[in-house]
Amino acid sequence: MRGVGIALVAKALIVTAILLSFYLSTDFGNVFNLWNRWYTGSGDLASWYIPFSNWDGQYYLLLSDWGYNYAGTPDSSHAFFPLYPMLIRVLSLVLPRMAAAGLLSVLTTAGFCYFLFLTGHLLGCRSPHLAVLVTLSFPTAFYASVFYTEGLFLFLQLGFVYHYLFTRSRMAWLFAALLPLTRGTALFVAAGVFAHMLLGYFKSLREASRSSRSSPDKGTRSARKLASISFDWNYHAHCLAAFVVGGLAYLAFFGVATGDPFAGFAGQDTFAVNSISNLLNPGHFLAYLRSESTTWFGARDNLFDKMFVIAAMLGSVVFLVYKDWRLLCFYVPLVYGQAAMGIGVSFPRFWLVAVPYLGLVLARNVNQRWIVYAACAAMLGLQLFLLHKFSLNLWIA
Repeated sequence: MRGVGIALVAKALIVTAILLSFYLSTDFGNVFNLWNRWYTGSGDLASWYIPFSNWDGQYYLLLSDWGYNYAGTPDSSHAFFPLYPMLIRVLSLVLPRMAAAGLLSVLTTAGFCYFLFLTGHLLGCRSPHLAVLVTLSFPTAFYASVFYTEGLFLFLQLGFVYHYLFTRSRMAWLFAALLPLTRGTALFVAAGVFAHMLLGYFKSLREASRSSRSSPDKGTRSARKLASISFDWNYHAHCLAAFVVGGLAYLAFFGVATGDPFAGFAGQDTFAVNSISNLLNPGHFLAYLRSESTTWFGARDNLFDKMFVIAAMLGSVVFLVYKDWRLLCFYVPLVYGQAAMGIGVSFPRFWLVAVPYLGLVLARNVNQRWIVYAACAAMLGLQLFLLHKFSLNLWIA
């Protein structure tokens, strides 16, 4: 329960910081801050939930209220995945809408920290709580405390990874099937599972090769046959199939809700910043990094996004230094996949869902814990600055 305790304390501090930032600021009344207040309306300047519902948050509230066909919801709302607003709506049966959204962020944060701590413990981390601290102090971790999908996605992802790696139960299939209903980033988690599967097979192949050389009675059987017998293809195939089931459920949901199974894809096209085809075009990714940037926090081609993209890619070196290939399998698809699809828009937020793996490798290998604590303190300072801007409805990521 140590991870849950850390999560709840951090949640209380971050929520308090957001509210103080909002209510003590004198800048919120300017016109720019109010331009996209579809849910609350530009006349509401005092409600406690305003700093939690900025930008994407207002879409999720609109969807939880009215669904995907309400005339007052922008067409681009179809770009947003259905599980999170559905959960808000369910909790709203017993709680006021905003309290339901707030409680959901508390529960999902506690949940993902619980699974992260357990995963760290079972991976042999010397201090598994460090993985939790690294994740919660990350500069954009406050998104798990506002009305966004970060907390839910982290909960489902780490719940899946925990069951996939250790319990090897059908619970892994449930978490995997729910991920595609939460965010398209589930595609990269599935890619991580595929990479981890191949890594496991080649490890079995190497062990089988050694066994066949040392055991005369096994010499007549090839290492490949031995590896195929010892490796549990069926389990991994079922886990990957669960992601496919979740993807089909996503299409079925939009088919029922809007009459068009591909309405979600069309909605994402309205933002015109991401394309799956870019994943196979490294030239596009390099061209983005070399492009000229004229602003720190602009919506596109800004320096802040590029700094985070470069830092995230360099983070892969940590896994290579400590030869932690299992965690690298999950980290790289999440980082490169999200960075390469578009032009860096919101990448500081997107990187958050890959940070737990970075936290795990540090908690597992770094003996000088003060270094991790110092890094967490620096990241937390930047997080306080960013959540201040976010509370004022200013674009940061």
